[in-house]
Amino acid sequence: MGGLDKYVDASFKKRDDGKLVYYPYANFGPKYILSTESEARIRTFLKIYYIFGIGTPILVSLRSILLGFLSLILVISFYLVGITIILSSSEKTEVNV
Repeated sequence: MGGLDKYVDASFKKRDDGKLVYYPYANFGPKYILSTESEARIRTFLKIYYIFGIGTPILVSLRSILLGFLSLILVISFYLVGITIILSSSEKTEVNV
């Protein structure tokens, strides 16, 4: 899984005060200050998402464009629901790092 770490790390930044900030939607939308427990859960979730989210639409679209599109919608829904559940206990911040 070492190859996925650089993609996962791109979503996290440290503030000057040492707190870790997570950017679930890149620079768009809210940012979240994470606890150590939340960070571990998000990193695991993102690795699963990247494997599932990249591989599934490609493999399915080889069979049919429509199925590829539907699997892409499923993957995006999986991300949105999963991230919302994990971040429900985290503090939002509007400060950029």
